[in-house]
Amino acid sequence: MGEIRPGHFHGGLDIKTEGVEGLPVYAAEDGYIYRIKVSTRGYGRALYMQHRDGSRTLYGHLKSFDDRLESYKLQKHYEEEEFELDIFPDENMFRYKKGDVIAFSGNTGSSGGPHLHFEIRRNDDAVMNPLKYNFNEIRDNIAPIPSRVAIVPKNPESRINGTFGRLELPLYRSGNTYTNRAVIKAHGTVGIEFQGIDRANMTSNTYGINKVVMEVNGKEIYRHEIGLVPFEITRMINLFVDYKTWQKTYKRFQRCYKVDGNLLPFYDESPSSGFFTVPESGLYKVVIHLYDSYDNHSKIELNLQGAPQNITPEVPLPKTDDDLLNENTYVFSAYSPTATVYIKDETEPVEIEADYKVGGESFFTWDMRLGLPDSVICNAQVIKNNYVNTIMPFANTTYFNDIAEVKIPQNALSDTLYLEMSTDASNKVYSFGDEDIPLFAPVSFTIKPTNREIDNSYQMYSLSRRGNHPSYVGGEWKDGKITFKTRSFGRFVFLQDNVMPSLRVIRRDASSFVCRIGDGLSGISDFRATINGDWLLMQYDYRKGLIWSERLNKSKPLKGTLELRVKDNAGNERVYRSFL
Repeated sequence: MGEIRPGHFHGGLDIKTEGVEGLPVYAAEDGYIYRIKVSTRGYGRALYMQHRDGSRTLYGHLKSFDDRLESYKLQKHYEEEEFELDIFPDENMFRYKKGDVIAFSGNTGSSGGPHLHFEIRRNDDAVMNPLKYNFNEIRDNIAPIPSRVAIVPKNPESRINGTFGRLELPLYRSGNTYTNRAVIKAHGTVGIEFQGIDRANMTSNTYGINKVVMEVNGKEIYRHEIGLVPFEITRMINLFVDYKTWQKTYKRFQRCYKVDGNLLPFYDESPSSGFFTVPESGLYKVVIHLYDSYDNHSKIELNLQGAPQNITPEVPLPKTDDDLLNENTYVFSAYSPTATVYIKDETEPVEIEADYKVGGESFFTWDMRLGLPDSVICNAQVIKNNYVNTIMPFANTTYFNDIAEVKIPQNALSDTLYLEMSTDASNKVYSFGDEDIPLFAPVSFTIKPTNREIDNSYQMYSLSRRGNHPSYVGGEWKDGKITFKTRSFGRFVFLQDNVMPSLRVIRRDASSFVCRIGDGLSGISDFRATINGDWLLMQYDYRKGLIWSERLNKSKPLKGTLELRVKDNAGNERVYRSFL
C-alpha cells in the first residue's frame, strides 16, 4: 500500500501465487458483486464487491470467475458484442458469504506476473490501507530502508554549498539510523527529499513508506501519512515525489515538503509545508523519522550549517543543469561575469551580474516572475529560449501563436506554467512545454502544419526522452488543422502509418481459433471476428499479442465462414477469411 508507481500510488496488496494461475479466490466478507470489469489493461478481469459495513473489496488480474459469474459475463460479451466490459449487476444477483470462492487468480491486464491484486475501499472508492486489518499471514519487523537524501533550493536566494541546485547524497547505515557525514552549508529556504523502500519478512518485494515525520533542531516541522488515497487524485503522486528527478533518472525521491496544488489528504497533521529557512549562521540538525504500516521505525540524520549567500561554492557540488528552470527560478551559465537578459514583450534589456562561479564558469539566476527571458547574451554567447507565455493554474486558458493553439483546462496545472513552444518543421517535430512538468488533465493542441508534405494521412506521435521512440497520440483533422490531446508535455512528431496490422493464424479448427496480431507503429485499435456473420468473442492478451475464440455455446462447433478484421489506430485494416 502506498508504493510509488508511474502516475499512481499502488493501492492494496499484491498477493503472490508462486507463478501459478487458477488458484481459488475467496470473498473477504459477506457481500454482493456490484461491478464486473473486463479490460485489456489495468486490472484485466476484475470483481468489485460491496459489504454490509459500507466497505468494498476489489479482486484484480483474475483468470476467470466462478461458474455463475462466468456464464453471466459470457452472455454480456455476446449481448454487447464487445471484449471489454464494465457492467453493474443488480445487488441480488451475485451474493456471497465470507470464504466463498468467487474467482480464480490470473495474470490479466497490466500484470507483471501471476498474482492477485486485492484492495479495500470506502464506499466512495477511496483506497484504504489493508495492512491496518492485521492479516495474520503477513510478518513485518523490518524498518524502512532509505538510500539517498537530497537538499533542494526553494527560491532564487537559496543556496546549497554556495550554489543554486539540487544536492543529492548517499546515506550510510548504523543500525536503523542513516546518515551522511558531510556538513552541508545552506542559505535561505530549502526542502529535503529522500529515496527509500520498505520490506517485509520472507519476501523480496519492496513496499511504500507510509509515514514520515521531520524535525529541525528537535522541533517537528512536517509530517505526512499515507492512510487513504482518493482514486480520482491518485495522479497527484507526481507532486508527492520529485517528478523531474524521476523522469530524468528513474530515481523515486519522496518529498518531505508539500508543494502548491497538492490535494492529497496526507498532510492534515503537518505543522507546516516542510520548507524551512536556514539563516547565515548556526548548526541545524535535521532528523527524518520513517515508519511503515507496522510502525517499524528508522531515521535519517543530516547536519546543515547556516552560511552567507555569497560563499565560495564547496564540494560536494549540487547538480545544476544548464538552462535549468526550478519552479520560478531560471538558471544559466556562461564564461562571463555579466549577462544581458532580453525579456519577452519588453523593449529594454536587463543587465545582471553572476551570482557565483564554479571553476571559472559564472552562474546566473533569474526570477521568472519578473518576465520571460526571450534570450540571454553573455559576451558572444547567445542563449535562445522558447518561452511564449505565463499560464496560471486553476483557470481555463487558451493561448495561440504562429506555431499552435493550446487549451489548458482549469484542473490540468498545479502551479504557474512558463509555457515553451518550438518547431522543427522540416523534421515534422513540435515541442510543447517541459516534459518534467506533470499534467493532471488532458491538454489540447491544434496545429496547422507548415510542411507541405503533411496531410490528413498523418497522425501525431509523442517522442520518448530516450531513443526517440514514437507512441501513438492520434488527432482529428479539420480545415487543414489537426487537434490532439495529451496528458504530458514533450516532443511530438507527424508520422504516417500505411502498413496493415500483422496477423498469423496459430490454430484454426472446429473447437478454437487462435491468432497472433500486432502493429509496428500506431498499435492495435480494434478487432472483430464473425462466424457465418454472427459475432464471435475473441479474448485478448495484448502483451503476447494473442487473441483466441470463446464460443457462447460450447457444444456448437466453429463451422462455416470465418472472418477476422484487425484494425490499427491509423485506420489500416487486415481481413482474414477462411471456411471451417
